[in-house]
Amino acid sequence: MQTEHLINLLLLGGVSGVVGQALRIIVGLKKLNYNNSVAVTTGATQQDFSWARMVLSIFLGFIAGILGMLVEYFATDNNNVNVGPELIVAITAVGYSTVDFVEGMFNAYLPKHTDDKVFLPIEQKNK
Repeated sequence: MQTEHLINLLLLGGVSGVVGQALRIIVGLKKLNYNNSVAVTTGATQQDFSWARMVLSIFLGFIAGILGMLVEYFATDNNNVNVGPELIVAITAVGYSTVDFVEGMFNAYLPKHTDDKVFLPIEQKNK
């Protein structure tokens, strides 16, 4: 019974994290739409939507929600988690903010989208 309860809590945490990340995706799509409409009027290059980045961010939201629920589970007395609206909103916020933090930290290390062809090291030697 205890294991089943923990698995249910972890799934609830994961889904709540995905909901938080979905909210963040909606905000990002709105921003992308606005930036592209400005780019059309000014003649600048439009930004492309990245499905891979969206799927990765949803996965990170799921993991962040699970980790947030684990923290709540081990922080309560006798591992008795009181599931209520406050907890769901908190875990949703964890999914939103954690992925925002992680993407912000690694933004400098992730390659930017360019039209330049990327060569493997062996291909560069043959040029």
